[in-house]
Amino acid sequence: MLLIGRRLPNIGVNVVCVGSVLLSMCFAFGAIWQLIARPAAERVVNFNLFDWVPAGVMHTNAGRVMDFHVPWGVLMDR
Repeated sequence: MLLIGRRLPNIGVNVVCVGSVLLSMCFAFGAIWQLIARPAAERVVNFNLFDWVPAGVMHTNAGRVMDFHVPWGVLMDR
């Protein structure tokens, strides 16, 4: 809305803003519905899209070597 909000009439801004929130709510309910439809033992979904902070191999103060990365994704569980 920052880029095109002033060019649209107020009703257009309202439709776009409320519509985007409604659409994201529908996607969230769909994800919850799919999680509930799974068997009880399989109700964990972990989907990593990419590594957000791929720092790589580094040495800690304790002298250990570790591979540090921060994944970006979705985790849904009970």
